[in-house]
Amino acid sequence: MRLKAQEELEAKVREEMEAKAKEELTRQVQAFSHRETALMQELSCFRQIEKDLKKRLFDKGQIYTDMESKVLALRTKVVELEEEAEATKVRMTKLEERATDREVQLGRSEAKLTQ
Repeated sequence: MRLKAQEELEAKVREEMEAKAKEELTRQVQAFSHRETALMQELSCFRQIEKDLKKRLFDKGQIYTDMESKVLALRTKVVELEEEAEATKVRMTKLEERATDREVQLGRSEAKLTQ
């Protein structure tokens, strides 16, 4: 009888230990599930941030490309204007030389007339 009572007691202790182990395992699974959910949400958030940053980077690249094409056009215009300014400078120098030559010739003509 004593053996049977001891077996029943051991069975009862075993059942209680199994129940506690099951509860602990259930708590751990729930905790893991909560952590997994939180990490998944964080991952989703980071993916959205990454997507937004990639879009911003693409937009900045587009702006850079647009500005670079405008700068290229302006550089071309500057070169053209510098060439035009140089040509104008040369023409002005020639005109000044011609004006000086005319003044000299006019002075000679006046000198001959006054003699």
